[in-house]
Amino acid sequence: MHFWVYHNWCGAATHARVHLETCRHCNNGTGQDKPKREGKWDWVRFNTYERAYHAAEVFLRNTPAEGTPINCKICHPERYSE
Repeated sequence: MHFWVYHNWCGAATHARVHLETCRHCNNGTGQDKPKREGKWDWVRFNTYERAYHAAEVFLRNTPAEGTPINCKICHPERYSE
């Protein structure tokens, strides 16, 4: 099982989300549709939930979104932590 992190840096909507590779929002790191200018998938496919979560935390550090939810509410990647 692998995990991906989506980064969005669009002002008040800044966030980072951890997804399972099978999530309909993730689609194995390619997303649902066309890439957006204000967001991107992390170029790394993580082999553990903990590593993906840490990458999301690092992205959010020192942003207005620090402390916002990190886990996808659709696929619940936290259920697969070691």
